[in-house]
Amino acid sequence: MQFEEEKNSLIVNEVAPTFVNSEFIVASPNTEYSEEYITSQYSYRTTKVIKSDSGGIVAIPKEDTFVFKTERKVPKTGVMLVGWAGCNGSTVTAGVIANRLGLTWQTKEKLCQADYLGSITQSATVRLGLNECGESV
Repeated sequence: MQFEEEKNSLIVNEVAPTFVNSEFIVASPNTEYSEEYITSQYSYRTTKVIKSDSGGIVAIPKEDTFVFKTERKVPKTGVMLVGWAGCNGSTVTAGVIANRLGLTWQTKEKLCQADYLGSITQSATVRLGLNECGESV
């Protein structure tokens, strides 16, 4: 960073380094590099809080380990869609991509396939939560 002082105020001019074709490496024991992938392990730590039989509070530490695998080959250039209005725009974009790829997923009842109707029919549906049987209400 480069600092300039001007009329009792501090102006900060950031000098951005240029790393266009430079290799960027994370020196961490949780990160491995191969010719094709970068693999990294991440530990997410949280605390589960429950009520004990005696009425007290018990805090139980919980740790989940995630493994992220990223291809080193740079993919096609992406496009930023400005003005898509947050969640509605991202839902439309995700729907278009899901339909183009023909994505499918398994629920408890059946195999579902991406279609454009889901966004339309679900826009008028509000999920309140789960009832005592664990069913969606």
